[in-house]
Amino acid sequence: MQLLPSKLQIPIILVEHNIEYLLTLQRFMLSTSSQEKSRYWQEYVYTLKWERIFWRRAKICVTLTVEDKIAMKRLESDINIKMIPDGIDHLKDNGAHKRQGNILNSHIARAMGSRILLVGNFAYEPNIDAALYFSNQIFPLVLQAVPNAKLFIVGNEPPPQILSLRSNRQIVVTGYVESVIPFYRMADVVVCPLRIGGGIKVKVLEALYAGKAIVSTSVGAQGLGSNTRQALTVANDVTHFAQSVIRLLQDPEERLKLERNALTYAKNLPTWDHATQAFVKCYEETISCRRKKQLVR
Repeated sequence: MQLLPSKLQIPIILVEHNIEYLLTLQRFMLSTSSQEKSRYWQEYVYTLKWERIFWRRAKICVTLTVEDKIAMKRLESDINIKMIPDGIDHLKDNGAHKRQGNILNSHIARAMGSRILLVGNFAYEPNIDAALYFSNQIFPLVLQAVPNAKLFIVGNEPPPQILSLRSNRQIVVTGYVESVIPFYRMADVVVCPLRIGGGIKVKVLEALYAGKAIVSTSVGAQGLGSNTRQALTVANDVTHFAQSVIRLLQDPEERLKLERNALTYAKNLPTWDHATQAFVKCYEETISCRRKKQLVR
């Protein structure tokens, strides 16, 4: 938005995958030093100011969650907001998942116990924070109760601090994989320990679609309706999160109940076709408004 001319004569559709000022506020709340707090507070004030300006410039603002829509309306009540959720029907079987399955077999052979999956794009800093938070604070508590547990950290571009987790023989860091399907299939529990984030988390939608037992923070579960939240466990502190993972690893019946709930609720979640249709309507509305203005002139 900041690169567009100030007197642009065409309508703008602005898609907010995240509300950035809220993410900066989350970083501020997690900061441990006064220097960090000062830096993030300044960034928060600056980002909040400019996001509000950009929202007002747009003909239509698009959000992915009800929570984000409410946050925007609270600040700018007159803006036109449409909610277009992400789809979940992109996990299709193909040759990639078969090739990846062969690679995964060697890991599974060494992990015959309980298997925990954490998926993330590690080019995105909040996913790095989530992986380190779980690995360093929560996973040690899980191992005390379930010594044979193994953690699979799956996703592209893991930085050195994530790769260094391989020194723990109970942790597998894969880096980029062609398909996440085999990893969802082998997982006993999927975790989403995000502490920073907005919008909808595709990794959570994927886990629901795969019919897995999920433990997530409130940040990770953002964007899911109250009914869908019954299909996963939400835990926002280290102890509660660890206890939730342990319970699901040790109680097959409880795990099966969540797996069934996940599959049930996944059937009612939007598809990418639904998202496409909603975007088309946004463009049609924008074009229609512009034509009416031209006729008036």
